Amino acid sequence: MREPGRAKISLLPYMMARIVNLKAFLKQFPITVYKQFTITDDILPENNLTFGTGQAVTMTIGEFTKFVMQDVILREYF
Repeated sequence: MREPGRAKISLLPYMMARIVNLKAFLKQFPITVYKQFTITDDILPENNLTFGTGQAVTMTIGEFTKFVMQDVILREYF
């Protein structure tokens, strides 16, 4: 953007996010929660992973995306 200061950032309900490459995501944003995640993804089988240590939790990729994005503030990335 030529003038990023003029961009308006707002959070709206019903917006969607999805982790597309789980392995790459975990390399860049390591998870420090004491849980063993089993992730299932019906669309991209490459994302079907088990990682971490601790309490076993099974989630879909959408649920995991929501879990890791719950504390993200978009303004930090712009």
